[in-house]
Amino acid sequence: MIALSAAMVITGCSTPSASPTSSDGGASSANVDASIRAMLPDAVKKAGYLTVASDVPYPPFEFYDTDGKTILGSDPDIAKALGELMGIQFRLQPVAQVNIIPGLSSGKYDLGLSGMADRKEREAAVTFVDYMRNAGTFLVTADAKHHPMTLPDICGLNVAVQSATTMADDATGQATKCTADGKQAPKVMEFQSQDDAVLALRSNRADVAMVTAGSGAFIMTQAKGQFDMTATYSAGSILGIPVRKDNMQLAKALEAGVQKLIDNGTYKKILTKWGLDKLNSIEKSGINGAIS
Repeated sequence: MIALSAAMVITGCSTPSASPTSSDGGASSANVDASIRAMLPDAVKKAGYLTVASDVPYPPFEFYDTDGKTILGSDPDIAKALGELMGIQFRLQPVAQVNIIPGLSSGKYDLGLSGMADRKEREAAVTFVDYMRNAGTFLVTADAKHHPMTLPDICGLNVAVQSATTMADDATGQATKCTADGKQAPKVMEFQSQDDAVLALRSNRADVAMVTAGSGAFIMTQAKGQFDMTATYSAGSILGIPVRKDNMQLAKALEAGVQKLIDNGTYKKILTKWGLDKLNSIEKSGINGAIS
């Protein structure tokens, strides 16, 4: 079933009149890979689009352009490229990360594209098509008193994280370990968006923000001199495109599409554009490849 709702349609070029919630992966027939299109469920081919949940803003994966409407980032670019391969539109809808999996399970969205970690407990609720990797890092202000290098270093600090992320799980898990070790637990401050977590750091409400390495690198380039990344504290996670458990046909089509983008060089161009090629690229897509 195709979720029906307003969406930001991913197009090759944006127009000022575009809906604030729309995005067009509509493609010319010359770009369509017939074998990958044939893998799509008949209902998707008939409808001509997929409704995609995306946690905006979450730079550089997805964020608003200066018009406050157009969605930019690596995920919209990947959605556009997949749409061109499949001859359909990928319609992005801004959705808080915490609501993506429930929205998929209820049938409100067809898939998620939001730099979400493929984790074993999440695989119980959805199927992931793996398309990137990422690791956690510590972000501090340039004049910070504290420079955590490992998770135990956050004991006793005010820590800003985005809710429903690996970083939030890592911070709360470490809080328990700090207490067990006789140390003061960190105050973990959870925010709906990564931007809000970084704002808490910028305004000195937090001593450190825990973000993904890809996001941290992008934030550093955009806010020159304001922040430092002290260390990457984890081995990393595989990032996946979640779809409903009962929609393996769509998952297989997406897996083939991602692999085609990797093989033909489009994937590398997109990740390089957003500074993600060194820390975040993978060589092979897959289904449910969670590390932990």
